[in-house]
Amino acid sequence: MVANAERLGIDKAAIGVGGDSAGGNLASAVALKNRDAKLIELAYQLLIYPCNDRDMNYASAVEFADGYGLTSASMKWFWDQYLPNQQDHKNPYAIPALASTHSDLPPAIVLAAQYDPLTDDAKNYHQKLLNDGVMSFYKEYAGQIHGLFNLGGVTPDTDLMYRDIATQINLILNRGNKVE
Repeated sequence: MVANAERLGIDKAAIGVGGDSAGGNLASAVALKNRDAKLIELAYQLLIYPCNDRDMNYASAVEFADGYGLTSASMKWFWDQYLPNQQDHKNPYAIPALASTHSDLPPAIVLAAQYDPLTDDAKNYHQKLLNDGVMSFYKEYAGQIHGLFNLGGVTPDTDLMYRDIATQINLILNRGNKVE
């Protein structure tokens, strides 16, 4: 895509990575690998309630372990399926929170839902980014659950989330805060 950006009419300075939940983990891993391999200049990373740490002992993982859709037990199962080999449990490309540094990563937009076992995971990753000098925006949607991103037409908070995403990307790309 980058190599053919001009032909495709793509602004290669505006390419970012993003995902929600496991997709947020993959987007974080791509940003890390991209930085380490010096592949392309990513403009941003959009991380919607990412699962970037295998540790399910965060307060939110305990407090919201059951009854809000995604459960802490299911997250533990997902991690076991994703990383069945013990040696992978220390791989920062699989568990981005374990990276020795998060410096030189693209600006991040980290979004979370209040009633989600992954809320503190997202907060923790946001803080790691800030601690390593990465610009990071964090917002938690009060009263919402994991999967909010996929609830367009169900709750107005999803529309708010979409607008927040557009606003933050436009700010990162120096396009102001205008949302079309």
